[in-house]
Amino acid sequence: MTRTHPIAPDPPARSLVSCERVQLRAVIDDVTRWQSRVERVLACGRRRWLGRTELDACPALRRWNRITPPHWPTGHPTLRSAVAAAAAGVRTPGTGPTDFATAIMLLSGCPALITGSLRTRAADRPPMLTISLFALPADDLVLAQDLVGVTIDTAGGVTYRSTTTLALPRSAIDDRPRRDAREIPLVREPEVLEPLWVPASLDGIGQ
Repeated sequence: MTRTHPIAPDPPARSLVSCERVQLRAVIDDVTRWQSRVERVLACGRRRWLGRTELDACPALRRWNRITPPHWPTGHPTLRSAVAAAAAGVRTPGTGPTDFATAIMLLSGCPALITGSLRTRAADRPPMLTISLFALPADDLVLAQDLVGVTIDTAGGVTYRSTTTLALPRSAIDDRPRRDAREIPLVREPEVLEPLWVPASLDGIGQ
């Protein structure tokens, strides 16, 4: 007798989240001046996060933890790794482009991917960077773009800009079945966190 096995139903499709991606290309005419500005912006971002322990309470991190992010090159800082290092007071070795990406992420909460080299083989061609900014609907994409602008404008210029919309799937953790409220143990409400002091010029950044 031939035995047959029922065909397992296809798993439900994950819901998608709209993500805006802004891509820019920038020419750096004065590398030394540009690096100086990056260092200043990065230092400001590190001061903002130094000593913080409630990282999971950060709205931007909570949002990005719930979706599957776009492909990220190995070794390039992510939003979470940048924030965790700054909070712990650890300065990870980086290049000019990755330091720039870290500064944007620390101050805006938007994932930033920056590639390129500050060296060029042709003496008549200045270095060029490719900048990709990612933002969910509640992220501060305007601030991320402003940070790019004020840093690039000191020593170069943006030569190309494009905006596209991506559909990113929610993380697998969000696909797990929800438990009944009676099955969830009660826990004490956490204490209200003290507001973080930031310089007046950066008040409200990344909220």
